[in-house]
Amino acid sequence: MVIKINLILQKCANIHYTDDGDVYTWGWSIYGQLGLGKERDDSIDKRSTPTLVSYFRENSVKIKVISAGGGHSAFIDGATNNLFSL
Repeated sequence: MVIKINLILQKCANIHYTDDGDVYTWGWSIYGQLGLGKERDDSIDKRSTPTLVSYFRENSVKIKVISAGGGHSAFIDGATNNLFSL
């Protein structure tokens, strides 16, 4: 079995997206940059395992392109070409 991994490594956060368009993030989330919800929530300041960014799945967004750097994370929906950022 061959598994394709799409992985973006940033300074403080990491992003993985699947061929199905799901997005997983982990790392530091001091300002909500993981896209997992509340900002400055001590319970999610650091994730050590990949966690689904549920917004995309809940809204039928299938990510096909990611751009990420020290101060940004941007995503393009493969179906609509809509741009999202964290």
